[in-house]
Amino acid sequence: MNILRSIFSLPAAARIAIIAGSLALNAAYGFAVARYISRYHRKQGDVTGAMTRYRILSQYLYIPLLFVFTLFITLSAIAFIRVHGIAGKTASMTAAFTSVFLLLMENQLVYYRTITHIRETSASFAQHMGTTLRQLALGLLPVLVINVFFQLSSSFSNAITIQIVFLSVFVLLINAASPWLYTLVLKARPLEDSPRKQALTSLLQTSDIRRAELYAYPGKSQKQANALVTGLMNKRIFISDYLMDHLDDAELAAILGHEIGHMKKRHVPARIGLVLLVLPLVFGLVALLEYAREYLYLSIPRPLEIGLLAALILSYIVGLRLWLFRRQEYAADAYSCSLGSTPSVMAGALRKLAALNHSAQNLHALDEKLQTHPSIARRVSRLEAAETKKPAIT
Repeated sequence: MNILRSIFSLPAAARIAIIAGSLALNAAYGFAVARYISRYHRKQGDVTGAMTRYRILSQYLYIPLLFVFTLFITLSAIAFIRVHGIAGKTASMTAAFTSVFLLLMENQLVYYRTITHIRETSASFAQHMGTTLRQLALGLLPVLVINVFFQLSSSFSNAITIQIVFLSVFVLLINAASPWLYTLVLKARPLEDSPRKQALTSLLQTSDIRRAELYAYPGKSQKQANALVTGLMNKRIFISDYLMDHLDDAELAAILGHEIGHMKKRHVPARIGLVLLVLPLVFGLVALLEYAREYLYLSIPRPLEIGLLAALILSYIVGLRLWLFRRQEYAADAYSCSLGSTPSVMAGALRKLAALNHSAQNLHALDEKLQTHPSIARRVSRLEAAETKKPAIT
């Protein structure tokens, strides 16, 4: 609140200077990283090493910086907005989303030539930005809807109960609609009829998967090799054309078997259940802090409140969510092998997946714990252990 009041008290020229300064620092950071990975690639000739350093810097340094830049730009921008109430808060949230988009667009503009040169991709800058914008909309528009609803319901006597119910229903609806949302974001199309599609469809039928559709999405120009499954009742499996072009039939069947494993093991419902379990805990902590402040007359510093909420959310993300995701990946790998794919074929498909994306197969132990997927090396080790009965990497 002190930062907010300080920025609001500044003259308009100073607030404009903060916005321009944040954008300039964002660009300067991008140029520094682009130069660093470009020099590394030029000296070492290692595309995977360069892209791994880019990922680490983006995940652990740029995301916190992006938050800081967004905060200062948003606070400086909303000081110009003379709208109050729900309209004002909605405008503030829109300003925050706009700030994130501007920063990411600037970031992409700085990195575009470097990443294109290192990975030898053919996608235009407009294609890169289109992908970024669609992904940003998929992640941020639901947040805007939730924020508007919270503002509308905040005056109700049982606001917390209403908000928990709304969030729970909203999470279910978003996941139910995810096949159509991902189709738009990925620009996916139903997989064309071919012997390959027939073989993949047969594998779905063998696994007693009745309500799932196969979709392909364009990944060649940006060298995106991936496959994923979304949906609750009606599901869609998305496979990039870039991945399909580089896998043989057995490897592609192994990858599809992995996605079938996610469906058969009900991994998506398990992830939703974890979210629904945590929601009452977060709201309960908020209510407890409110009760202590209003009825016990405890003076709780705002940084302490924010710290407690952040600790709870981080514990959920790192301690539960990411751990669950990694366990599910192991289970899906094993399920693929149970459908007939040999561990060696599955391991070969995973190695190709890493190579096509220029991703490192080995990760530092701490870095791996902060990812949704185990390292390729660890997954391959488990598959080889299952085939040879040797101890896997732990």
